[in-house]
Amino acid sequence: MDGLIPLLDRFITDPDAVNSVSSVIPGRIYVVKGRSELFKMTVRDTTNGFKALARKGTLGQEVFISTTKMNLDDVKAALNRAAGFDLEKGGSRREQKAGRKRR
Repeated sequence: MDGLIPLLDRFITDPDAVNSVSSVIPGRIYVVKGRSELFKMTVRDTTNGFKALARKGTLGQEVFISTTKMNLDDVKAALNRAAGFDLEKGGSRREQKAGRKRR
């Protein structure tokens, strides 16, 4: 999915995540119902870490994040810092472009 891998690269180099993240595993890309013009990501707890669902347009992708010391709020905050905007709300195209250029 366009923009997801660079975002995950910035996430794993975040100072809060660098010593806590064991692995980040992107899942398959699939077609979803509906259309999300902006890149959005939601994160929830799982047994072994966290599952993030990224969406843009009619595509979705799961990302599995295994951590040792981070809670749900820490993971969300680190992902938002890596993106440069609130991923759950999405951002304007200007915010999304600025987040990509800034890093």
